[in-house]
Amino acid sequence: MMPQMHGYEPCRRLTQDPQTAGIPVVLLTARKRLDEAQIESSLAAGVLFKPFEPDELAARIRQLCRGTDG
Repeated sequence: MMPQMHGYEPCRRLTQDPQTAGIPVVLLTARKRLDEAQIESSLAAGVLFKPFEPDELAARIRQLCRGTDG
């Protein structure tokens, strides 16, 4: 849990800033239920739920580096 703001907000700021807009952001969360509208508006490249396997995170990063979604 982040103090002062939800993770959606920094994600939204990063994706809207011209200097960081090209960097995909993956949200990592312990929450099992998320607001789909907030995820979509945050422009996150994906979401991983804790606990997750390190290989799962590595695979997602590889997909993002290749520019594929899935």
